[in-house]
Amino acid sequence: MGCPQREGTGFKFTEYNGESLLLTIKQALQAFRDQTSWQILMRNGMNKDFSWNASAREYGKVYERVKQMHSAPATVEKVLV
Repeated sequence: MGCPQREGTGFKFTEYNGESLLLTIKQALQAFRDQTSWQILMRNGMNKDFSWNASAREYGKVYERVKQMHSAPATVEKVLV
């Protein structure tokens, strides 16, 4: 199977149970065996900006979107019964 994503930086799972965790670990081990894919995965991760400054910029964008949503005039939808 190799590395699941050529643009990815790691592995994730959304269902927090032993089965999902084990499957994700197996995928990571399989990717590790394919050293070409593993090197791509590592470089992808090293090229990402995980700094607090990057996080703060993203939080700022979310804040601005929420602020705009709350300042927009409320719309009333008529519900037909």
